[in-house]
Amino acid sequence: MLWEPSPSFPDLPVEVLMEIFQFATYLQESESILPLDPFIPQQISHNALGPNTDLSTTRTKCALVLVCRSWRNVAIPLLYRNLVIRSPRKATLLLSALESSYQTPPGTTTPSRSPLPSDHGRFARHLEIFTHSRGSNSYNFLMTICRVVQRCPNLRILSGSWNHALPSQ
Repeated sequence: MLWEPSPSFPDLPVEVLMEIFQFATYLQESESILPLDPFIPQQISHNALGPNTDLSTTRTKCALVLVCRSWRNVAIPLLYRNLVIRSPRKATLLLSALESSYQTPPGTTTPSRSPLPSDHGRFARHLEIFTHSRGSNSYNFLMTICRVVQRCPNLRILSGSWNHALPSQ
């Protein structure tokens, strides 16, 4: 049996891909900080078409970015739209991802050391910070968060849960 190439499918317009990706990764908590109706029972759905969770949407976004270059260009803004920091390590990893996505302007050889917005940071709209983990009450953690916020010029919502008082520094 000879190998036959798979049929070629036409490319969908970017607007259609964006609508599909947004529907597949929609999460109520990332779009608004308004509380949901408290009288609606909160149950985890076992239905494949049920409501998304934070973990499922993150996995879907990561998978979409890895498919091909055109899907990556459409899915990167979705991946960075809602950023969640749950620990000092995650804050450091996010900061390094934002810093590494910065493109040097044409005609320069090295990026400047000033806190310029990163290419991926411009997509961030919602930043959630949680201080439940060890080390999240340190000054270095807050400085890392400050640097993350500096890299996200279009940030609209800053939310989270603070368990510790701010350090004296």
